[in-house]
Amino acid sequence: EPAHSPSVFPLYECGDCEGQVTFGCFASGFFPRPADITWVGVASGSTQNFPEVQTGAGSFGVSSQVTLSAELANGNAFTCRVGHQGKNFETEVEGERHLGSAILDRPS
Repeated sequence: EPAHSPSVFPLYECGDCEGQVTFGCFASGFFPRPADITWVGVASGSTQNFPEVQTGAGSFGVSSQVTLSAELANGNAFTCRVGHQGKNFETEVEGERHLGSAILDRPS
């Protein structure tokens, strides 16, 4: 079967998580395995990568999650980079998008 590149999607969590935000990305539809997810602008200890899964006949998906303090996420954008077959595919995830009004509107 011929190789095909992944589609990369940002993932957003809803809700207030005690001063922390969680976001991630999902790369889907690639072949052959593997595809590797790295983050630009995120410390390595803040990430959790999950095993690849089969997403359809002859294609795979992989995801990664980041958990940061609201202070680190606020106003910043982070890049999810998926490496596959020597090429990089990226999507930007906005940290502030996770900070619902409960955090942004809180008095300091």
